Amino acid sequence: RSAAPIEVGAFDLTLDTLGLWPSTRVLWLAARSPPPGLLELERRLWAALEQRGFKREPRIYRPHLTLARRARPVEEAIEPVTWRVEELVLAESLTDGRKVHYEVLERWPL
Repeated sequence: RSAAPIEVGAFDLTLDTLGLWPSTRVLWLAARSPPPGLLELERRLWAALEQRGFKREPRIYRPHLTLARRARPVEEAIEPVTWRVEELVLAESLTDGRKVHYEVLERWPL
């Protein structure tokens, strides 16, 4: 709650790259070139969180959409998907046995 609102304006996110993390077998869809609005949102969010004592992860920010878990490599071409991003959402990842679902806790317009 202390980090929002973050006003960067709405932007389009084009997901055009399909991949698999072999160690976790997570199949994902990502943006080859994340839009400036998303990168600015991530930068401002971390700036606000660091002021509250959170420590930034050392790994590079790689925005993605998880498609499947326990997946196998896919060798297919995909059509790009464009997603209009108009809000920041705080979601909790919940596991119920083998299934994962997300519960939205809060929403803020961009």
